[in-house]
Amino acid sequence: MEWLWLHDNIIHNVQPGGFGHLIRLKELKLNGNKLKGINADGFENIGASHYLNIIKLWLSGNPIQCDCDIAWLHKADGKWVAMSDKSSLTCDGPARYSGQNWTAMHDLYHSCVVRGEYREFYIWQC
Repeated sequence: MEWLWLHDNIIHNVQPGGFGHLIRLKELKLNGNKLKGINADGFENIGASHYLNIIKLWLSGNPIQCDCDIAWLHKADGKWVAMSDKSSLTCDGPARYSGQNWTAMHDLYHSCVVRGEYREFYIWQC
């Protein structure tokens, strides 16, 4: 499968390994759901299989919590993930970041502590 469009549903979370078996994935649309975050475990093994291909990922329209749990995605952007809608992706929380653009959160993401590494990307934890 190369394209998976799950946008405008009521998806609340991505299970560990949920997309890891989709090694040919090129586009993943998760915009317009109920995701508060997206854990790196849902993409385990994908980073390893995308040394030449970049996955286009859409996440806008979700109540994203801009914290250390999604910092791995900030680090992966431009490496094996292309955040296609990052200019319209805003933080829903925590309160001090609510309404801010996801791309403006560099200071927060760089303050997160490295917990482990999965090949091409990092998992971070506050």
